[in-house]
Amino acid sequence: MKGYFSDEVIQTNTKIGLNQIVAQYNSGAYEEITVEGALIKAKKKATVDISPSGKKIRVVDQTMLPQNVKITDLGLSNPNNPTKISIQEEGWGKVFSDSLPSIIGTVIFIVFLFFMMNRMGGGM
Repeated sequence: MKGYFSDEVIQTNTKIGLNQIVAQYNSGAYEEITVEGALIKAKKKATVDISPSGKKIRVVDQTMLPQNVKITDLGLSNPNNPTKISIQEEGWGKVFSDSLPSIIGTVIFIVFLFFMMNRMGGGM
């Protein structure tokens, strides 16, 4: 993903493992780590591009948290590490947006059934 209206270009790296993210956290490579459900996004500090545009490149490492591992088990709570850690819980908005296609499909099916039954009843 590229930020065209900003002074930085964002590159997403999905070919990284959880152990690598923890190791880079311990070395202070990240500016911010966000946990959204089972998705971990670790934003590295921006580096200056050598191209003529001079835009900053920001790499965001991204991986999934395994089901049997909790965020508290990773050791991302070092008080000497300045990395900002944020955890965003999946609330009702996430549940609703995930179930919305099913709800719409059910409503369309019910409307179709009523239409067909009305057409069949009108012909007699």
